[in-house]
Order: sequence, then structure tokens, then C-alpha cells
Amino acid sequence: MNTVTTAVNYGIKLTEFAGGIRFGTDSLLVSEFCPRCRNAVDLGSGSGVIGLMLLASGRAKTVSGVEISPEYARLAVRNAGQNGFSQEYSCVCADVADVKRHFRAGMFGLCVSNPPYLPAKTGLTNESGLKHAAFHETTADIGGFCAAAAYLLKYGGKFCCVYRPEYLQRLISAAGENGLALKRLRFVHPDKNSPPSLLLVEFRKGGGAGASVMPPLFIYDDAEHKIFGAEIQRTISR
Repeated sequence: MNTVTTAVNYGIKLTEFAGGIRFGTDSLLVSEFCPRCRNAVDLGSGSGVIGLMLLASGRAKTVSGVEISPEYARLAVRNAGQNGFSQEYSCVCADVADVKRHFRAGMFGLCVSNPPYLPAKTGLTNESGLKHAAFHETTADIGGFCAAAAYLLKYGGKFCCVYRPEYLQRLISAAGENGLALKRLRFVHPDKNSPPSLLLVEFRKGGGAGASVMPPLFIYDDAEHKIFGAEIQRTISR
């Protein structure tokens, strides 16, 4: 497959498949949203970009990726090596539904994911199988991702993900069914006059009632989407 190399935050040089999903705002924002931890696991790790940003920013000491595509699993390991994280990063090629075959329960303090959000047979089918799987629940649905997170996290561990606002209820219900309590929520808007297009959410394994809603994040300062907001400017300059 043809590849391209992109410069992302913290000096990371990311190799990506030209015909696959490319690094975007959602991965950048969820990596910045994550709290610090010793060891993290990234469900549906793709090229490894979220895990590499966690390592490069000092938010995690080690990261394990879980990726169903053999091509992407190999690419994530390759990216880790190219950026000096061969010892800190690993990736298993597996469905998130099969994490019990690869990891012990309660191994991680943080689980992060940019999961697919569309049911398998909804929307248009992308000609690229790699892109289709990134957006559609071709194997595990959001319940499967939450179940995997609950198994992998230690008590009190945190599950952070980026998701679509229109499916928030489905996400919260799936998390609750797996013992994950909502703790932080932040809506991301294209600009101040547009409805949210993304949401960032943190759940805690074994957490009690009570959650904080953070101030909204506006990507652009203008309606033409040419001027980044101040917080985004600080984020992309790291």
C-alpha cells in the first residue's frame, strides 16, 4: 500500500496509508483530553497516533494498542519504532471482543478509543475497506468497546473516547451496563454558531454518581473556518 508521512504534535512523524483514514482532529483532541497514567491501552489503534501522542506528551509511560487490521497493527509498531518508542509501545492484532485472550483483567489505568459509531449496515459503504471499518461497527459495537474497557481497566481506571453527539445516549447506556460511570463530558463545536460535531467523554470504572460538563471547545473563531480558536492553536502547536 502507498503511504504518506505527516508531522503531528510533539515532533511525531506519522506514516499513514494513503487510501486509509488519515490523522484528524478527533484523535488529536482525545489524546489531549486524557489524564496522565502509567500504562494505557488504545482500542482500535489504527496507525498508533493516539498512543504515540500519549507517550510523547508524557501522559503515559507505556501504551498497548489493539487493532483488528493486520496492516494497521504492523503500521502502528512501525510508527512507534520510527519515533523512538519501540520499548514503550506494543500492538496486538485482535478484535476488541477478544482482549481476554491477550491481556489480564485490570492491567491498565487508562483505556482510550476513537471507536466506530455507525451500525454496520447504515450509511454508504466506502470503497476502501479500511475506511469503512473505521466508521462502521463491522465487528464490535460500542457495547463491545465498553465491555473491553471495563475488563482491561483496574478499579478506578478511566475510559476516554471521542464520539458523535447524536449517539451520546447509546454511549452512556453501554458504559453504564459495563460498570463505567460518566465523569467528564465536553462538546466540541466547529464554531460558536454551530451545534457540536464531536464529544469528548471520560468514564471511571466503579465510579459513583456525579459528572462535570466542561466548557465547550470551539475549533474555529470564524464562520469561514479559517482561524483556529485559541485553545486549538495552543494544542496544534505542541
